[in-house]
Amino acid sequence: MKEIEQKTLQNALRLLDSLGCAYAVIDPDGQMHGTLKLAEPEKKKKAPARYPHGSVSNHVRQYLSKMTDNILVVPVAEFDIDVIQSTVCSILGKEWGEGSYHTSRTKDNSSVEIIKLIQPKPKLFGDKFQQVFGDLT
Repeated sequence: MKEIEQKTLQNALRLLDSLGCAYAVIDPDGQMHGTLKLAEPEKKKKAPARYPHGSVSNHVRQYLSKMTDNILVVPVAEFDIDVIQSTVCSILGKEWGEGSYHTSRTKDNSSVEIIKLIQPKPKLFGDKFQQVFGDLT
């Protein structure tokens, strides 16, 4: 630490001491000042995976790769329907873009249905620009 930083820190610590404060300060050099002890940060434990890594994605992708029409049905197989629908939405959102598809669960929760929507022309500029100048495409 530079001398000016050390003096400023010492003044701040004296001020806290004179007020009777309990504090813990770690300076830029990593030294601890004060009477409080810092608690160790809690390590978050990751929940165990319900399915092996990549198994749900591989299951969904095998059906997506066979898509020839605008409608596709992905069976649930051994997976939970919410996991299948979530994975479908994740993959399609990245590959096709948000708003380019709709998904629905069948009534018996045995599969997820997908319909690919026709994409509108992309906007060149924001809404305000188009309100003023109209569509330039």
